[in-house]
Amino acid sequence: MASFRDAFGRVIRRERTDVAKAIRDHLGRRDESSLEQWLVRFYGEDHRQFFESQTDAIYQATQLLTRSQIFQELGYQLNDDALQRFRNDYRQNVLDEYMGDSLGQIRGIMKKSREDGVDMVDALTQRLEEWVEKRADKLAVAEAHRTVNALTVAAFRESGIVSALRWVTAGDSCPFCQEMNGRIVSVTREFLGAGEELSAGGRQLKTYWNVRHPPLHAGCDCSLAPA
Repeated sequence: MASFRDAFGRVIRRERTDVAKAIRDHLGRRDESSLEQWLVRFYGEDHRQFFESQTDAIYQATQLLTRSQIFQELGYQLNDDALQRFRNDYRQNVLDEYMGDSLGQIRGIMKKSREDGVDMVDALTQRLEEWVEKRADKLAVAEAHRTVNALTVAAFRESGIVSALRWVTAGDSCPFCQEMNGRIVSVTREFLGAGEELSAGGRQLKTYWNVRHPPLHAGCDCSLAPA
């Protein structure tokens, strides 16, 4: 987990520096439209490539270790071709999730700043600093849990033994996880689609990526079981 934390720390610090500069440059001219265009390019190309360069080797090593652990527990091991397909899909999902989450948070803060009449630069800067302080630790914990669940799904799918999956909560779960508890989908389908909203306890959780397995959110400790 320390390696993930270090890599995510580099990604986030670079993100904070580049986005903060763009915010000052574009909003200093009161040009939200040009900032939006810059953000789309940054998260769609430049930062996406940097994220991959900083994390790819760590993901590969972690997934090899997890494959061995799953074999000991399930008695089925992904072959090298299947593992490579998994890596490609998993990398795409992680990139989509991270970039979508960052962009979604920034857009949300810009919208709320307009509605509330507060200084947009200050609000965005505060969120960037919060990312530097807290986000790497949260992501490292989440990825340690996510990789196991994702490889489990891949192993079930490739084995041909399991055709459907059930979402399972653990311990004292939040309302969103409780809402997911017991949901069943085909082993080839996602539990929630990108852009879909989950309602629970009078609140909404919007996903910016396809949710095929836990964790659903930071701190989620749900798991999957054959259905």
